[in-house]
Amino acid sequence: MYKLRIQLNLEDIEQKDTLFIVCDIWNWEAIQKRFCIRQGSSETAFLNYLKNLAADIKNTPDDLWKEKVYLCVGDDIVVVNKAVLCSRSPVFARMLESDMREKKENSIKIDDVNIEVIRGLVSFLYSGIVPVMDIDSLLNLYYIGSKYDITELSHECRHLLVSKFNTENVCKTLKLSLIYNDDYLKLSAMLFYGIEFKTGCNYGRMEGLND
Repeated sequence: MYKLRIQLNLEDIEQKDTLFIVCDIWNWEAIQKRFCIRQGSSETAFLNYLKNLAADIKNTPDDLWKEKVYLCVGDDIVVVNKAVLCSRSPVFARMLESDMREKKENSIKIDDVNIEVIRGLVSFLYSGIVPVMDIDSLLNLYYIGSKYDITELSHECRHLLVSKFNTENVCKTLKLSLIYNDDYLKLSAMLFYGIEFKTGCNYGRMEGLND
C-alpha cells in the first residue's frame, strides 16, 4: 500500500499561473521488507532451528529424554520434554540442574504471563514456529524468550512484531525494545514512526505515544 503526501507551498511560487506539487511516495511494506532482509530473513528459520535442536540434543543424557517438566501458571499446566526445554534455554537448564525446588519437583511456576503464552512457548520449542496469536501475546512471548534466554524465540518474535506494526501497537513494541535494549526493534519502530510522520499521520492515533 502506497501512501501519498501532496504539499503545496504558495510562497515558493513566483508566477501566479504556476503550480508546484511536491509528492512523497512511501511504501512501508517494501522498506520493511528490505530492512528485514538486511537483518536476516525468518522464512526458513524454523528449518535451521530444527537442525540446531537435533544437533544439541545428540549429546543430551538419555535420562533427560525420559523426564517431563511441568510449566505451571496458576492451576493450568503445560508439559514439555526436559531434554528439549534444557537444550533451548540455559536459564531453564540451570533451574533444573541445580539444587533447587524446580529440580526436585520437575516443575516451574510462572506467574508473569498467561497460560496461552506458555502454550505458545512449548509449541515453538518443538517446531521452531511461533503460533498465530494476538499482538499482546506476541509481546509477552518475546518477553519470555528474553527472560529465559531462548535466542531463537526472541528472534522470531522480533520479526513478527515488526511485520504487525500499526499506529495502535507500535508504541508497545518500542517500549519493550528500550527495556531489553533491542536495537533492531527500536530502529524498526522509529523507522515506522518516521514514515508515518512523513505521510502526515495524526500522532493522536498513536496509542501510548505520550505515556
